[in-house]
Amino acid sequence: MKNIYLIVAVLSLITFSCGNMKKDADLIVKNAKVYTVDEHFTVASAFAVKDGKLLEVGTNGDITKNYGADRTLDLEGKAVYPGFIDAH
Repeated sequence: MKNIYLIVAVLSLITFSCGNMKKDADLIVKNAKVYTVDEHFTVASAFAVKDGKLLEVGTNGDITKNYGADRTLDLEGKAVYPGFIDAH
């Protein structure tokens, strides 16, 4: 019976530890006004980048909770627009 309690305790600890692990990102940008081009033209406040690609766009809380990065950029409310490509 003691073995069952030990197994349950170890599995609970593993589950708790894995649930709190952050994903790696190269850069987290937060406190921004991020204009998206999704179907609702959502305005977000943060995003995470890895290898030059967006991992996730969302709220400051969601991004900082889900991702860790060596580099964080606080835009202090400045705007971020989707890529502009000018043909001129």
